[in-house]
Order: sequence, then structure tokens, then C-alpha cells
Amino acid sequence: AGKAAARLEREARTKAAMAARTPDRLRSPICCIMGHVDTGKTKLLDNIRRTNVQDGEAGGITQQIGASFFPNETLCDRMGS
Repeated sequence: AGKAAARLEREARTKAAMAARTPDRLRSPICCIMGHVDTGKTKLLDNIRRTNVQDGEAGGITQQIGASFFPNETLCDRMGS
């Protein structure tokens, strides 16, 4: 009975969330930039963030792992709609 009740509650929340979706209420996406060495991951992130991290790194090789928040407006502005 517990699993069935949890499933019904989850379905109700999903249905309510889907009904409330509008283009004005979208959340910022989670983006994962992955790739092999020297494939332009930092250059891509620098372009979106309008930063220049790569030039400050020894030999242009970034030795960090990080996360960046990109507001939806920034992504639309930088990447197109």
C-alpha cells in the first residue's frame, strides 16, 4: 500500500508540474561539458560566461573542475533561442 500511495502522489505532483509549465516559468538547464583533452571545453565555457580562464592557465591547460550557473536569459542571449 505504501508504494502504491507514493506512486499516486508522485504522479499527481508530475501532473501538476506539467500543467504549470509555461515558457515564462522554465528553469535553467543543467549542462554538463565533457570531452577529451584539448577539445575546447574551457573555450566554450569562456564564451558563454564571457570570461578568459584559459589564457590564465599554464600552457592553456585548465586544471580545475567547477560549476557555473547560467540564467536562462544568458543562454538564450548567447546561444540563440
